[in-house]
Amino acid sequence: MSSRSLRVAPEYLEKVKSAVKHNNFPSQKALASELGFSRSTIYNFLHGKPVYFLNFTEICEKLGLDWQAIAETPEKETEAEKTTYIKRPPIESICDETILQAGSLIRIKAPQKMGKTWLTNIILEQGKKHNYQTASINLLDTDTTDFKDLDKFLRLFCRGVGRELNVPKEILHESWDEEDSSKVNCKIYFEECLLPKGKHSAVSYKLSALTFSLANKSFIIQN
Repeated sequence: MSSRSLRVAPEYLEKVKSAVKHNNFPSQKALASELGFSRSTIYNFLHGKPVYFLNFTEICEKLGLDWQAIAETPEKETEAEKTTYIKRPPIESICDETILQAGSLIRIKAPQKMGKTWLTNIILEQGKKHNYQTASINLLDTDTTDFKDLDKFLRLFCRGVGRELNVPKEILHESWDEEDSSKVNCKIYFEECLLPKGKHSAVSYKLSALTFSLANKSFIIQN
């Protein structure tokens, strides 16, 4: 399970299912419609399967549940998983230098289990040493249906980055103007609500092979 996903602990499954009825939702479809999520997301939540962190917490809020109390504690990495990254000079030093350049873009492409996530974390740690504010968004945890609606996807993306930077979600709701396009709203949210929070910021995200047909790639954008 990804560190950006959560699932309901087995001992709380009956409680969350009961919460749906207690909150007057006649079906999973009704709850999904109320939240603007796919039915598969609600199904996964109610059956103890991994759900994207933001979706998990929003479902809990709607059902009046304490997400921290019902979430299953992620399994710790094994020692083997912690030691699988193999340095490949001068890649690391090039990335460290690039992340310090304004407007830089780093694309990391490699097969699975080659250390892309590890390298991404190393690069972001380098940024933190220079007082960068970082946000890590894993789009592999997002439902494929979220990518079919640009407005929904950009809202989800903005909400994810804002949460990583501890920006109250109300700020997004207040800045999002339904009369403007979703692309304009996203641009305004980043420029007026996120970037002013610090002198430096860096955002890392992963693209889903299924959605973008770009397998095993990671991207890092430095403002």
